[in-house]
Amino acid sequence: MLGLIEFFLLLVPIAVYALWRFTAAQGGPSPRALIAGAGAVVVLAMSLLFYIREERMDPTATYIPPKLQDGRLIPGHITAK
Repeated sequence: MLGLIEFFLLLVPIAVYALWRFTAAQGGPSPRALIAGAGAVVVLAMSLLFYIREERMDPTATYIPPKLQDGRLIPGHITAK
């Protein structure tokens, strides 16, 4: 599954470049397309900032890495101080 995602991530810039070349030959992209693209970039940036804010660890917390104990894998976790 990861290989498929990486493949699509490789194709996205190529597809955007091809779309830009196609529309540039016809006088450039329409203002609607530019506004939609700018809106998509703003939504992406806001989503990234929200994800960073929600997934960060408390500065006073301690991360306990995963370990193998008595033949069992104990997953990593975060403990609050």
